[in-house]
Amino acid sequence: MVEVIRQLAGVVNSGVRVILTTHSEWVLEELSNLVLASQLPEEKRSELLRPTQALSPEEVGVWLFKTDEASGGSVVSEIKLEESNLYSSSFDEVAAATYNDWATIADLLEGAR
Repeated sequence: MVEVIRQLAGVVNSGVRVILTTHSEWVLEELSNLVLASQLPEEKRSELLRPTQALSPEEVGVWLFKTDEASGGSVVSEIKLEESNLYSSSFDEVAAATYNDWATIADLLEGAR
């Protein structure tokens, strides 16, 4: 996944606008790394990345779409790069809910046997 994001960064740096949807914390972490790397001097950055792979903060937008129960639509909010240089999301809540659903289903299956 890291290499895919780095390749997409190269596409962005060539002038193409890229829209990517994900539920992957790894994608957000790599985007954070590429933005952070853009702050390094060129000689230091080249030890980690190809020249076209660093992204300035202005080149990256991260947005969270949540269901709005009242309207049946969605609420969109921007996820800002935090002082820790990470994009924070609620993906961990989704992972926990998905795991809990799995555990419930597994328990129900076990009880059905």
